[in-house]
Amino acid sequence: MEEGTDWVVRLGRDEWMRFTYERPAGHALQLLGSVTRGPQTGALARDQDGNYLQVNGDYTSPLNSPRFRQAVAAARSSSWKPFAPTRQETARVPVVTIKRRRVVAQAGTAATNPLASKCASS
Repeated sequence: MEEGTDWVVRLGRDEWMRFTYERPAGHALQLLGSVTRGPQTGALARDQDGNYLQVNGDYTSPLNSPRFRQAVAAARSSSWKPFAPTRQETARVPVVTIKRRRVVAQAGTAATNPLASKCASS
């Protein structure tokens, strides 16, 4: 990896859900958020020994550099919140459109069908 690339750490459930699945209670991994460095990205987790891991599905890789630990500390102290798009208001009353069918006027039906009389007078 490139030395000049910084770690980007974002905490929260919405972040790690893009990279792995939720673990059951009591699992060895505690999912924290997401981690990105250059082209590498994945879920951020901590094991029972306190070691940080990058998780992609079931694959884990260790993340224990001092610069990475500084990025985690900075993410915990920042006030960044995940962006949640606002919901659009739905229509309160549904709009129903009923199509009218054309009626062919026949001789002798003008008296029973008011539409037929309008067509005949045109």
